[in-house]
Amino acid sequence: MVADHEYGTVAVEVKSDDVLCLFSDGVPDQLGDRVPKKFSERRLRELLLEVSHLRLKKQNEVIYDVLNSWQGKMEQTDDQLMIGLKIK
Repeated sequence: MVADHEYGTVAVEVKSDDVLCLFSDGVPDQLGDRVPKKFSERRLRELLLEVSHLRLKKQNEVIYDVLNSWQGKMEQTDDQLMIGLKIK
């Protein structure tokens, strides 16, 4: 059964070479195996800023490595989706 939900519209001004990163709540909600806490949206935003100067392929590699290291042997707690788009 699908719950009733209203979606709004958000306008975002973008220019050439901007990068948009969209992610599901499963990414920041992932628990760490060494630290029994969620990765957190704050930590994810900081990571995205740290790698923003890198080429997209390298950003992908670094983000993947950091998230996998955080998760360690902890079971994945939710579906995870992250999409990066570079505006041309």
